[in-house]
Amino acid sequence: MDSTLITLTGDELGIHANTKELRHAAMRYAEQHLIGHEFTNADSGHTIKVTRQGMKHALYGGNAIELRLTVGLPAILECAKYQGAEPDRLGREHIKAAHKYHATVLVGGERLHIGIVTRERHNGYEHYDHFVIGAK
Repeated sequence: MDSTLITLTGDELGIHANTKELRHAAMRYAEQHLIGHEFTNADSGHTIKVTRQGMKHALYGGNAIELRLTVGLPAILECAKYQGAEPDRLGREHIKAAHKYHATVLVGGERLHIGIVTRERHNGYEHYDHFVIGAK
């Protein structure tokens, strides 16, 4: 799949009065559809597990557009282009490496460049964060 073909309306989680409500909607969606599931990235071959801790990290620091990306996370993880790995910055023994990916997502007609970070642990790869790098 081409990483530029991920398309979202931006309204999949509904209309919310503020970011706090949207954050709760995104976490409910993650609990029902993402947490505990695994997705295989076509470019790297890594099977990436979505964990509660990774979703909490991504959602509680995310802005409205990053929260709206939650419904597209399976396609983002599967289609993102692998950018490489680096050692854990904090030198934690339980994290072998941090792996970086890039995807392009259309949200409500706006083209966004998305960064994704996974952590490689001794028992596999886990989603850690997704964030907007920039718009085009």
